[in-house]
Amino acid sequence: MNFFRDRDANSNVFDDPKNDPTAPSPTTSPRKKQKFNKQPLDASSSASVEAQDAALASLRKRIAGPSSAKAGLAKDQDEINRIIYQVSKGSKFFENERKKDVQTTERINALLARRDQKLLQVPPASPEWLAIERKIQDMATQLENSRDLSRTILHTDIDMFYAAVELARDPSLKGKCFGVGSGVLVTASYEARRGYGVRSGMATFVAKALCPHLIVVKSDMQSYVQASHKVMAVFEQYDENLAKASLDEAYLDITEYVEQHGGTIDQVVQHLRDQVRNETQLTVSVGIAPNTMLAKISSDRNKPDGQFRVQPDRKAILDFMRHLPCRKIPGIGRVNERILESLGVTSCGEIWNKRVELWLALDGKIEWLIKAHLGIGNTLVEPSKREQRKSVGREHTFSPTSDTQALLDFLKESADRVQQDLEMLEFKGKTVTLVAKRENFQRFSRARTSTRPVNRAQELYDITRSLLLQEIEREGPLSLRLIGVRVTHLVDLRGAAAGEERLRKLFRSRSTNKDDDSAASGEDVAASAVRKRKTAQEWQEEEERQLALAIQQSLQGIADPFNDVRDLSQDDPLSRPSDDQTASKLDDPQKQVYASNSKSRTATPCASPAPPQMDSSGVQCPICSKMISGSNEQLNAHIDTCLNQTELGPPAERAHRVEPAGETKKKRGPLDSFVRRSKS
Repeated sequence: MNFFRDRDANSNVFDDPKNDPTAPSPTTSPRKKQKFNKQPLDASSSASVEAQDAALASLRKRIAGPSSAKAGLAKDQDEINRIIYQVSKGSKFFENERKKDVQTTERINALLARRDQKLLQVPPASPEWLAIERKIQDMATQLENSRDLSRTILHTDIDMFYAAVELARDPSLKGKCFGVGSGVLVTASYEARRGYGVRSGMATFVAKALCPHLIVVKSDMQSYVQASHKVMAVFEQYDENLAKASLDEAYLDITEYVEQHGGTIDQVVQHLRDQVRNETQLTVSVGIAPNTMLAKISSDRNKPDGQFRVQPDRKAILDFMRHLPCRKIPGIGRVNERILESLGVTSCGEIWNKRVELWLALDGKIEWLIKAHLGIGNTLVEPSKREQRKSVGREHTFSPTSDTQALLDFLKESADRVQQDLEMLEFKGKTVTLVAKRENFQRFSRARTSTRPVNRAQELYDITRSLLLQEIEREGPLSLRLIGVRVTHLVDLRGAAAGEERLRKLFRSRSTNKDDDSAASGEDVAASAVRKRKTAQEWQEEEERQLALAIQQSLQGIADPFNDVRDLSQDDPLSRPSDDQTASKLDDPQKQVYASNSKSRTATPCASPAPPQMDSSGVQCPICSKMISGSNEQLNAHIDTCLNQTELGPPAERAHRVEPAGETKKKRGPLDSFVRRSKS
């Protein structure tokens, strides 16, 4: 992520007083230059000078970086931008950002020209204008009808996470300006943020230009992963199916937790924050809202170590959004912010005032903007990765009844739906749980663990039916208002199927090599893979690249699966996507479905055949030729281990290890290489 590594290491931008970023800069802009030289500014050049001023301000804002709008930074952002601009001059990064800024300006000009041309054809108050207003009103009505205020969703953000971990390891850093990283800072202490504008994603030499006495602490990914696991373990006590957005961020749906444990929502969140502080010595800021978008925004309101709640009320939400800057909407970055500003929109309330002009400029594709104005977002929270899912379940709510047959009918329907969910998600589970809520709203659950994973509706029903009848026999007739089935200790069938296919390919490859006369050297699959080992230097470069991706992901919200944002810079004649590409980029494909008497946090399922089973008797590994006995999972784990030895790094840095049976190959993300290396 070191954008400035191409700079001359021996050059010193401060040798020349003109380049001193802390010195007064009367010649910062063309207008100031005219004033400094006491030369009159004629009217003919006024527009040109204003354009140059605007271009300079835009470039400075762009170079300041994507996280310049984060909470806790110094207030004089203009001065910070000026210093960053000054010390960045001459780098390839600077030239690239200037080029991108010019391209954005061209796109904006084309967008405005298209809007102005359409305004000539559709003047205000004309029949065409009124027709567009009616279309937008219909769109808003449909969106309003989809508003769901029934969920209680949290966005949790660990305060200055990386810096807090380092502070716990070295208390002498308390009260000092320090950052974590090397070439690029992963984070900075609040003293460095508030006093000097140092922030995450900033090059170290730029940070030191802002804060000369900044202490730079080398990052330790292993410590961060361990700290994150501790915090997430606390969160999972409140929502086992939470969605982890990064090492220090997560979304939780605590609706069921509050119903089950009682207390107010604010009390539950306060208890969560206290528990994190007591068990990990870290603090967390929490946003509370009916959807993920509002929760994400509100978690930034009372940082650090605070909580803020947007009440589940339409009027309260509209009031909250009215004066909110558009940049605060998750996913609206520097480019989209600048484009919206050019269209006269700086706050979410102005979206409605400019709705027709936005419609004309963006070819009617403004639904995501109307949703932002209304404060409508996603209400489904689920793990972003399969291996993070802890359970699959369905519940039915009904008027209180003690009719045993009616309860069994609801239970059977829940079991049928859980089977559909498990087949669609390609999971089985070992523990089956009966969940119920008494007439007095007291919840209880009874569980049974099977000797083998199950996913068939009849099996689920038989187990939960037995548990329910045992409870009735023990207590007498039960008057219930909710009943359901939940499956935990999940087994991923998709990973097992992938392992079987990988095994078949390896056997085919080995057979082909044996029959190929051209393979005179006796080269096999393992020998071929050895040639692909990375050198130590290549491995280090790959690690730096992965860290850059991780930082970029954390800054730009790529990992956040709940946003519904489009790139406005692509909505111009210079770079126009096809109609089927202009839908919301991150709109979650799995929408929550509400049956008349059912609620669930999984998507509407469709049946999917289970993968075939394989004989698990002794099989020879095609890589190391060892005989492996046991289950498919053990064989797949052994093959993965053999392959990983030739792919994951220099052999001197790795020791042979056999992974536990049942562990499947996981899809790697930007941070996974560090997690893997920290454990080796």
